[in-house]
Amino acid sequence: MQRVGNLSVCPLLPNPVIKRHKAPPLEQTPNTCETKVYGGLRRGPYVTANLVIGAIALIIVYFTGLNAPIPLLATLAAGTYVMALRFHNQGASGLWVLGSFIPIVNLYVSARALALPEGYEDHRQLDGLAKVTIGSYALIALLIFAATFLPKF
Repeated sequence: MQRVGNLSVCPLLPNPVIKRHKAPPLEQTPNTCETKVYGGLRRGPYVTANLVIGAIALIIVYFTGLNAPIPLLATLAAGTYVMALRFHNQGASGLWVLGSFIPIVNLYVSARALALPEGYEDHRQLDGLAKVTIGSYALIALLIFAATFLPKF
C-alpha cells in the first residue's frame, strides 16, 4: 500500500476508478491490498478481438460468398464468446450476450459491452472513456434516427 497525501493507493487494483480510498491509520494498514480479479477481456482487447473476427468474416465472405454457413457460424460463435468474456470483465453475467440477438436490446447490450469499465457491477462508476463512448454512441444513434425518420428537404 502506497500513501499519496492522505490517500492510500493500491498498485494491485486493476480498476483506476476504485483504486483510491481513504487510508486507515498507519497501525491499521493491512500488509496486502484487497483486490478482486475480474478476468475476461478489457475494452482494448475486446475491440481488437472484434476487429479480427470481423476481418475474418469479411475474408470468408469474399472468397466463398455467402455459401459457407459453417465458417460464418464459427465467427458468430467467436464473437459471442468474446462478448461473454467482456461481460465477465465487468462483473456481470455472460448471459447478457443473449440480449445481442434481440432487436433494439442489442443496441443497449453492445453499448454496455463497449463502454463500461472493468468491475462496473461492483462499483457502478463510469470513467472518462466510458462517458465519451456512451456519448458518441448516443450521438451516432441520434444521427441515424434523424437521417431515417426526419423529412428530407
